[in-house]
Amino acid sequence: MTNTKTDGERLVTPQYLAGSIDCDGCISIVKMKNTGTGRSLRYEVRVKMTNTHLPFLLILQNQYGGHLKTLSRGGKNQPNWKPAYDLCWGTKNSEDVLRAILPYLIIKKERAEVALKLREDLIYKGSSKSRLSEAVLEYRDSLYERLKVLNRRGVVV
Repeated sequence: MTNTKTDGERLVTPQYLAGSIDCDGCISIVKMKNTGTGRSLRYEVRVKMTNTHLPFLLILQNQYGGHLKTLSRGGKNQPNWKPAYDLCWGTKNSEDVLRAILPYLIIKKERAEVALKLREDLIYKGSSKSRLSEAVLEYRDSLYERLKVLNRRGVVV
């Protein structure tokens, strides 16, 4: 799982992180209307991992960046549930994480490849702040739709 630095800090290997994301993670593309540029849309790549073990997520955050938030859990219906936490990597950090773990992913490898295609398109063809051609928008939307299919739950008919 981990290596250690000379100061005793634990490091999570890309292989272990890939296994964790394969099991407890989500790779997605978020599509939002960009109100400032007319017809253009904004797409973002996100990688997220949810876990109840905060020390593990803090090690990951220290090593790989990302934003950590507490999820509301339990309440009246499940008062004995442990709190859960989300570690989320946005578009910029997600690329670094995905490139580090891509060779080791099994379950979510195709999802990572689709997300990285979008990230590359965002870099080479411009951000959402510029007017984008129909072809670029269609390509980005096709990646968004492909990832939606890959992330679909339940029985596929």
